[in-house]
Amino acid sequence: MQQNKNVFLINLTRVFLTLFPINVGYYYQALPWLQVGGELSAYTNALINAYDPITSSRIINYTNTSLYLTAGLRFTYYQTPVVQLYSGLSLGVRMNIESKKATLPFDSFAPTIGNVGVAFQATAFGVRFGKQVYGFAELGCGYKGILNVGIGARF
Repeated sequence: MQQNKNVFLINLTRVFLTLFPINVGYYYQALPWLQVGGELSAYTNALINAYDPITSSRIINYTNTSLYLTAGLRFTYYQTPVVQLYSGLSLGVRMNIESKKATLPFDSFAPTIGNVGVAFQATAFGVRFGKQVYGFAELGCGYKGILNVGIGARF
């Protein structure tokens, strides 16, 4: 006689979402056309949830948070008191922090530091508009993505 084995079925919901990254940076105006500085960025870029199909309760939650620490240069090629056009280049380190939470007694995880690698951002075109408080938009490629928009303040 064949013995019944426990079958564990889950409903896996996978969501890749990056909203409202936190980016803090400081740039020093070294020359009228050159800014030198650095940035610290953090965001959660993956959420994976698994649900028990019978009770619909969440049994596993996985998040992957990325931290970036970079040094950068910005080259200003047009400037008025209100508008700045620039390009930039940043290079630094990326670190992933994984957090796995499970309600199963045999599968519980604490946050762990995942892989560490190189972070790179090339901004082909950036525009900043405003004086003390300003808005900006950037087109480029790298850890910030293709389009980066936000607000900032000058001190």
